[in-house]
Amino acid sequence: ILVLENHLNPIITVQVFIKGGLLTQDKPGAANFALSILGSGTKNYSENEYYKKLDTMGAQASFSTNPDFSLITVKALSSSGAAPVEFVFNGLTNPDFTKAKFRQIKARIRKSIMRRADYPFNRAADKLWGALFKGEKYEYPVAGTVKTLNNVRISDLKEYYHKIFSPENWVVVISGDITPAFLGEITAYLSAYSLFNKAPQVKIEY
Repeated sequence: ILVLENHLNPIITVQVFIKGGLLTQDKPGAANFALSILGSGTKNYSENEYYKKLDTMGAQASFSTNPDFSLITVKALSSSGAAPVEFVFNGLTNPDFTKAKFRQIKARIRKSIMRRADYPFNRAADKLWGALFKGEKYEYPVAGTVKTLNNVRISDLKEYYHKIFSPENWVVVISGDITPAFLGEITAYLSAYSLFNKAPQVKIEY
């Protein structure tokens, strides 16, 4: 855990950097697809319910993937304590890998890929990127292409999830209006946090 105190605003930001970029996926687009599902609700909360719950806690969360890592960001009022972070982390243990959710997110990603292709610069950049990294895992955009998206199966996402979304692949950065009470609460939570029966080794650096 990396900690950076800044008491100018009553906001705490927790970012989880995950070794989950293009090099870690077996099929183009799998990393982005898996994280998109994690950011669209859980087994216990629909996507709408999930983000409404965060709203009631004065918090927001975002999930993104780039070529080198995946990123989960939780931003909340410091008065909310560790509850929003714990809610998001608990959700990571209950992803919704149902067929309905798979189809929903696949359709969403396909639309995003097609919208991106509407811009000539993006098409040119993707062709250049593909030519430079031909045959390598960096060959395709983060979301893949419409063609490669059709090759991704639910089983691929489950396999990727169990391989990558483990605390041993995380670096947690906490910044903002941090209090000793908050840091103690979140450290105790993370020390006991278990994903795939693996509890992380928590080390704090300022």
